[in-house]
Amino acid sequence: FKVEIPNGQSSDEPLGVDFHPVGAPGFDLGWTITNVGTVSWEPNAMMELPNSDWYSSCSTNPSKIYPGESSRVWCTVVIPLSAASGSEPLVTLIMEDGGVETRDTISLLVEEVSKVRWTLIQQSDVYEGNSNTMYFELQNIGNSVISDRIVVSGPNDWEIRILDGIMINLQPDEIKSVQIEFTPNSGRDGFITLSL
Repeated sequence: FKVEIPNGQSSDEPLGVDFHPVGAPGFDLGWTITNVGTVSWEPNAMMELPNSDWYSSCSTNPSKIYPGESSRVWCTVVIPLSAASGSEPLVTLIMEDGGVETRDTISLLVEEVSKVRWTLIQQSDVYEGNSNTMYFELQNIGNSVISDRIVVSGPNDWEIRILDGIMINLQPDEIKSVQIEFTPNSGRDGFITLSL
């Protein structure tokens, strides 16, 4: 058996790498299959995956395995972002031809991805010396819980504050509304930056 992931790590054990990456291009799993029968075998190789959000593609080289000979099967697997970080889902290689089937099940370790998306929902015209409010949506688009503090910054002479609290806890795919209030105390343009 062999696992190879894009960061250059490889191992002869399924859990011998730090983690199995989420998203494209995926990673490769390889098996050596030996024909211990008395007739040639030309199996179809496929992966049994946790659900339809997962993707795999397999190839056998050579495709026909003669008695006493071996073939290498490589499968590329793409774990979806919907897979929970740190989970250990099972995947199964299935090879079948002429009523003969072989199965090998292994466990993977899903990579932790912390990622959010900010979306500006509403902003009105801004005038010097007037208080303004901006509305955002913050969405957790990763596969792990986000528990962090919102930080806002802008020009030194602007008054800026976050409404509704600065701490956020977001489950994967959860959305939170974020409002900031600011007063531009100068007539020049300025940048407001939101971050975690």
